[in-house]
Amino acid sequence: MRPLRIVQISTIDIGGGAENIAWSLHNAYRTMGHKSLLVVGKKLSDDPDVFAVDDDTHSKSIRFGLRALEALTGWQSLAHLKSRKLPKLVVDNFDIIHGHNLHSAYINLSVFRKLSKRLPIILTLHDHWLLTGHCAHPFNCERWLTGCGRCPDLSIYPHVRRDGTRFNWRYKRRVVSDSNPYIATPSRWLADRVDKSFLANAPKQVIYNGVDTDIFSPGNPNEARQRLGLGANAKIILFIANNGLDSPWKDPSTLLKSFSLLRDKMGRHNDQPLLLVVGQEKPPSPIPSDSNIVFRPHSTNARETADYYRAADVLAYTSIADNCPLVVLEALACGLPIVASAVGGIPELIDDGKTGLLAGQGNAQEFSRALRSVLDHRQTQEKMATAARLSALSRFDLGLMAEAYLMLYKQALGAS
Repeated sequence: MRPLRIVQISTIDIGGGAENIAWSLHNAYRTMGHKSLLVVGKKLSDDPDVFAVDDDTHSKSIRFGLRALEALTGWQSLAHLKSRKLPKLVVDNFDIIHGHNLHSAYINLSVFRKLSKRLPIILTLHDHWLLTGHCAHPFNCERWLTGCGRCPDLSIYPHVRRDGTRFNWRYKRRVVSDSNPYIATPSRWLADRVDKSFLANAPKQVIYNGVDTDIFSPGNPNEARQRLGLGANAKIILFIANNGLDSPWKDPSTLLKSFSLLRDKMGRHNDQPLLLVVGQEKPPSPIPSDSNIVFRPHSTNARETADYYRAADVLAYTSIADNCPLVVLEALACGLPIVASAVGGIPELIDDGKTGLLAGQGNAQEFSRALRSVLDHRQTQEKMATAARLSALSRFDLGLMAEAYLMLYKQALGAS
């Protein structure tokens, strides 16, 4: 394949989740000899190939007026005028546009109409936002299938103050459909949801997220624990999430209930399991001194994060909504067995009984039993660790993801 000139659009350059995917692809493409530009709502790095979209070039009165209109109506994606300059910036210098998360108030969707007249558009759906009237995940609500309106929960991220969900849904349907995008989803689960939406007829492909399996790799657990200041003999249950136990989508109540049940079953003695919460420096509220819960802040250092996986005996991944979470992929790559909620795309990532165990969402009893099953059987841990690493190398490697997107770009360019 000849070197391509690729533009990606993402909320932020250095972040977690979907932002991390765009950033990883940006770096992988340049390493592979392609030209890459990353357009973001907020720039944190000093990378010269990252371009920040902002509204500083427009008058405060215009920006204030549009944002006030959005607040009063509940309409999304009206402001962010600078993003309308993107066609002039990229059309003559690049081959393809690849959008990731388009919410978080930084880009005007109408820009894709102009861009699509000259360049193929790839859109990776990391959540449902592009299909709904405002929310990233509709949970049990099915109003997004028929046009939204009368939204049952305006507070779901990204929240709106007024119910403009029917307008937003129709606006997205019109603008996105006019742009004739290729759709990529990181799970079959989300692809099935797209098939029920207004994008049902768009060409689509499942491309799983990928992680750097050189950084996220097995290592000596004792050395990792020593570097992190953790006890050598503890049975460590790892929980990683931005904002830790304050992250409502990660179902912290089920996690804490299952951990309490586990401690009761194992008895209150010296070999009690330790719950290590990474992503939160302090507990959300006072907890008893004998809770056996340790909190650590979020780390932007991937190698330090990999040490947490190496130091643990099992990853606990409770969730109420998920697509293809990087935490699960990173744990697999480090050879860490996983106990996870069977929601969204997670069952596609974990081979139940081989690389981890799945439990019903919100079922603390089942989750607790699964954790104990892993912790009590060293041979099971070792078999799962080996299978997890092999699964990551064969399915969730960063290079595999980059190659899959490059092939999708080639397909889109061939059809244009």
